Amino acid sequence: MRGKLKKQYIYLMIAAAIVQFFYSVPNTTISLFVLEMGGGEAEVGLIGGIISVGALFFRGIIGFLTDTRGRKKIYIGGILLFALTTFGYAISPNFLWLLFFKALSGLALCMITSGGCSIVADLSGDNATKGLTALMTVQMVSGLFAPSLGIEIGARIGYRMLYVISAIGFLPALPFAMAISYEKEELLGYKVTTPGQKFRIMDIFEKRALVLSLCIALLGVVVSAVTSFLASYGLLLDISNVGFFYIVNGAMTLAVYPLLGKYSEEKYNSRVFYIGIGSLVVSLAIFFLAAGSIPTWSICAAFYSVGYAAAQPILNAVALRMSPPDRKGAVNATCYMAWDIGYGVGSGALGIVAGKYGYPSIYLIGIVCTVLMAVVYEVNAAHMHPHKCLWKNAGAHRSVVKKRKKMTDSL
Repeated sequence: MRGKLKKQYIYLMIAAAIVQFFYSVPNTTISLFVLEMGGGEAEVGLIGGIISVGALFFRGIIGFLTDTRGRKKIYIGGILLFALTTFGYAISPNFLWLLFFKALSGLALCMITSGGCSIVADLSGDNATKGLTALMTVQMVSGLFAPSLGIEIGARIGYRMLYVISAIGFLPALPFAMAISYEKEELLGYKVTTPGQKFRIMDIFEKRALVLSLCIALLGVVVSAVTSFLASYGLLLDISNVGFFYIVNGAMTLAVYPLLGKYSEEKYNSRVFYIGIGSLVVSLAIFFLAAGSIPTWSICAAFYSVGYAAAQPILNAVALRMSPPDRKGAVNATCYMAWDIGYGVGSGALGIVAGKYGYPSIYLIGIVCTVLMAVVYEVNAAHMHPHKCLWKNAGAHRSVVKKRKKMTDSL
């Protein structure tokens, strides 16, 4: 990636860093704002889950619009809508209005993820894993201290004023997003959108990504088993403050993502993926054995961060690689819908299981889902690796890759 394409990539990363920071601030503090408004635990749970419901509802149509109206337009629309909904938090007179704006932020989240990931996939070419890993690293760094800053500042100036500042904070991302012009200038040498395509129900999904989406849904169940019940499980094991788990997780994630970027070539994808699978199994096994001490859970956090950081980008990247360039928006929508379903259903179902059979049982289910994810990936390996089966004429594929690389190197 050189010349003009590299500049486009940098513009996106700066915009993504700004958006992630000012998204994390209200997203962390809104539960405290609900309590301040007189809400209870039920309202806190509802406000936390409504964004996933809103996102699931909109993902399909946003994926279609990303492929037909352009990645840049959708991404800019997401920034503006995030600013609008965050300002809506500040002026909400009651919980119902707050719930409405939170649900609407699900649409903004769809636009940001679909547009942003599609832009990264376009600019990364055949190495989408490296591009997505870099994007996640930037988002992790920019959002690392936002929660603690949001809570501290919100306590001093009030949450309504905090949300006004956060809404304004989204706006500096606009100039960088508007500077992304590779679609208009056709810098990739081919069109990435199909403006004249008519909407069909089947356009909401990308069939080539359905198998990988099953893996992503299973990963969502695994992540929900860890993140949704960490605090309550910690209390049961006499660990009153589980904040150290997130600190270790964040530190390890920052260390792992750049390392994975060096091994992001297609030939390493399966190896990295299975390292992630093994790490997740170790982490879940520690939870299952109810080993409740800070040093043990710190080790658990380290394995969990490696597992998630290795598995998630690989699944997204391979799904994007298997699909046509003008369907990347639909691919992202399909993958994120699977994640929403897996995480949402997982949180609810595992909560019932935990209440009836105890917390260790949900981590046993997590281990089963992780192993099943590996089985699905392996059984469909021929479909998931383009160099093995996607192109019947391997020679033609190599010539396309060489031509694309020569074109990008000259820019």
